[in-house]
Amino acid sequence: IDVTGNATFADNGKAIFGAGSDLQIYHDGSHSYIEDSGTGNLRIDAQSFQIRKQGTTENIAGFAADGAVSLYYDNALKLATTNTGIDVTGTVTADGLTVDGGNTIRLNASSGDDFLTIDQGATDAKITANSAAGNANLVLYTTASGAVRERVDIAYNGDISFYEDTGTTAKFFW
Repeated sequence: IDVTGNATFADNGKAIFGAGSDLQIYHDGSHSYIEDSGTGNLRIDAQSFQIRKQGTTENIAGFAADGAVSLYYDNALKLATTNTGIDVTGTVTADGLTVDGGNTIRLNASSGDDFLTIDQGATDAKITANSAAGNANLVLYTTASGAVRERVDIAYNGDISFYEDTGTTAKFFW
């Protein structure tokens, strides 16, 4: 069949392909379907592939040949694959985290020495591994009224210091 112009199908009318009706494209009056019930995979071959919101140029997802898979929320890129993993824009909420293949979890990678900051409003608590001097101490800080105060310092050699309320002087040292 050669069609010039439109081919119109009624609701539940199907474009059917394959000897066993393996591929069907149809609309049931409420939803549209591309149904593959045959053997093998449903493949879409393209150099790049985009899913956009109907009637707009708003992106929902994009797939680039030899490149990123990009997922959008309200046309704003939120997750993209890269040659090294993924990039996420926004907050990640998960019910668990498993890190395989290495021994490093790095949070706050753009900050100087802080590798974990827990922030609630205007106050935060930090865990720092300060290796500026070539030896890594583990330091716990709190913040009150904008002032960062050292609370516990576990030195690279095993010494442990507990600081007084201003966070400037070790009052108990082991």
